[in-house]
Amino acid sequence: MMAPSTALRETADRPQVWLTGAYRQMLFIREFDVRLAELVAASYDVARFIHLSCGQEAVAVGACAAADERDLLCVTYRGHGTLLARGADPVRMIVEILGRPGGYQKGLGGSMHLAATELGIIDSAAIVGGNLPIAVGAGLKLKAAGEGGAVLCFFGDGATATGSFHESLNLAALLKLPVVFICENNRRSSRSAFATYSPVERVADRANAYGMHSVVVDGSDVDAMRAAVTDSRRRAVSGAGPVLVEAEVELLTGHFADSQAGLQQDVPGDPVQLCREHLHQVLGETADAQLAAIESEVRRSVALAFVAAGAR
Repeated sequence: MMAPSTALRETADRPQVWLTGAYRQMLFIREFDVRLAELVAASYDVARFIHLSCGQEAVAVGACAAADERDLLCVTYRGHGTLLARGADPVRMIVEILGRPGGYQKGLGGSMHLAATELGIIDSAAIVGGNLPIAVGAGLKLKAAGEGGAVLCFFGDGATATGSFHESLNLAALLKLPVVFICENNRRSSRSAFATYSPVERVADRANAYGMHSVVVDGSDVDAMRAAVTDSRRRAVSGAGPVLVEAEVELLTGHFADSQAGLQQDVPGDPVQLCREHLHQVLGETADAQLAAIESEVRRSVALAFVAAGAR
């Protein structure tokens, strides 16, 4: 099982430890999704639709590294990476995706309804924007309990064109709830370009209408992502109210795992490659050997997880 990103919370002053852990997690997520895509391409018996997060790994790892054990997470149907970064068991995830009884939802939810309540992951919404009201309710619960903690709510840019987005941000701002709304903006919703459903260039600009603080961050930079969510979370739990984080990302696959687009290679904004390059600089003379060892170990771990789940 991959170590959760919460284990990386105290490594900010140790760049080598932090980057090594972050790269390991991001590569695991990438290899996990690539293997799922291979199963779909081979017409394997996979339950329901599968959406991959290739290109968005830094958002999951950076955000989860900023969270603590008290926090609650609401994710989307493109949320494999967030679950893995939080520490979900990859074998149970695969079993669930295959629609088998040993999965997180006993095989009834599939990829689009993955959740792990023991890790604080309370919702994985198949409906665009459907998890935003749930995040507001969870935020109200945390505030009423007074035990600290925040809600991290992940959603795509397509959700900003739904009524639930506006209703949720409005109420969260009114009640000053400890919610960090994290928009993974890949500038397309299914097959529609961002400009066809948004009259404004930046999602973050919408926060002004609710008197809400917002920040725009490079979602391919795991360091920047962790810093942005750390600051936003601190603000939210202090009582200052919710924050809208717009993470600019590039989705490196088609909308569905079964699309013909495949995985784009050698893309300048590939977060896994960017993290690898940064780590290579930090490791110095032993970088090549250490990176080769990490990559071999991660690929073996992913392969073993699929075997253990009964996916050949």
